[in-house]
Amino acid sequence: MALTKRQEQILDTLRIPHDISSLTDSQWLDADDKVTEELQLRGLSDDGLNEYGQDCDAILYALSQV
Repeated sequence: MALTKRQEQILDTLRIPHDISSLTDSQWLDADDKVTEELQLRGLSDDGLNEYGQDCDAILYALSQV
């Protein structure tokens, strides 16, 4: 699954490599934790997932497919 530019920007902000398929187990766990935390802190609004949260959710889905 190819990531969008916005999703890649989120990974950059969190200092996670774009090539998630080459992450070690430790890096994968760290990436999952960071993106999950980011989703919880900035990705939710009163109406559910905001646009940022949708991007975080898509990253988490991509991580789950590795």
